[in-house]
Amino acid sequence: MSVHLSNLLLIVLFGIGYLFAFMWIIKRWFSHPERQSPAFITVRTAALIAASINLYSIADISSDAAFFFLESGNFRSALFYSAAFFSGMWVFSLLLFGLSYLIVGLLTPEKELEQLARNNMELALTHSVILIALAFVISPALVRVANQFIPFPDAPF
Repeated sequence: MSVHLSNLLLIVLFGIGYLFAFMWIIKRWFSHPERQSPAFITVRTAALIAASINLYSIADISSDAAFFFLESGNFRSALFYSAAFFSGMWVFSLLLFGLSYLIVGLLTPEKELEQLARNNMELALTHSVILIALAFVISPALVRVANQFIPFPDAPF
């Protein structure tokens, strides 16, 4: 029972830290007074949704790794792998947001910051859908890559 509770505690603490740190960065980026339109708020909300999708994906593999190490009594490795997985996905979420923002900016003829400041909801929703769709598509593949780093014992078959 204590292994399960320790695993749960790790996931909850890292999950809260992940979301608060992500939101802090995004909020700082959007903190300028001209970036408070509903269009900017829509994009910021989509970024948080995409980060949450990534969090959901990485929490599963992190829980598996932590449980594996906690069962063998290796709390240090459980903590390390959980921190590494959550940190890696956090960085990926920020990169995903930045890259999707750049891609939308390159694919549209308008200057994105100006249009969002003018409350161009079409552009905000386009950016939001792209960001959320990319998170759904990319995060499972990234989790499969992360799974390769856990030193699970080889199966005999």
